[in-house]
Amino acid sequence: MIAYVLLLASCSGKNQLYFSEDVDLSAGDPVFSILIAEADALQSDFPDHLFSSLSHFERRVLNERLPQYIQQAAGVEVTGFLDKRVFQDNEFDLRTFDVRNRSIEMISPVSGTKLTDEKSDSRFVLILDQLSFTPFAVEVGGGTYAGHENRVEQRLKLEMNYLIWDNVSGEAAGWGNLDITNSFDSLDQNASYTAILQEAFGKIMMSTPFS
Repeated sequence: MIAYVLLLASCSGKNQLYFSEDVDLSAGDPVFSILIAEADALQSDFPDHLFSSLSHFERRVLNERLPQYIQQAAGVEVTGFLDKRVFQDNEFDLRTFDVRNRSIEMISPVSGTKLTDEKSDSRFVLILDQLSFTPFAVEVGGGTYAGHENRVEQRLKLEMNYLIWDNVSGEAAGWGNLDITNSFDSLDQNASYTAILQEAFGKIMMSTPFS
């Protein structure tokens, strides 16, 4: 498979994406659906894999916002999230993908799989693996003399691996790794989470040929 790499970087993090030049974008409309690899569906098959760990609040924000942000970033149609029953109806495996100067191991359908459910028959599926949000505090500024003490700022980190699955070819069209950090307001967590999601998936989709 011939592939090229696009790398976006900023002070808040990075997104590394490979997208295959073999993908025939004229073979169907660029309609997307979304699938999150979570432990409740796959832990028994892959007991040693580190799955996405999401709170109820984080799942709600993803469900409410993510399809909209993907559509806005690339101008593609997004049908929503696939039903978790696709994990029972299809065969999955741990596969290794090269990203820049390292490799990532991800949950992936086996070659030839078409991932659909009763509500969605999309051309592409964006599969999110090892997705995590981490709030943390960091000391910034300050100095060695009076009046310039360090101050503590709250941050929110988003990390994940992702796979763009092509239902026409039954193979991975692209894959990548994202790690970004934004400011975090503990008094308005909804705004902080939606802001980092919009930035993250803007980076991903704008790195693809769909944008």
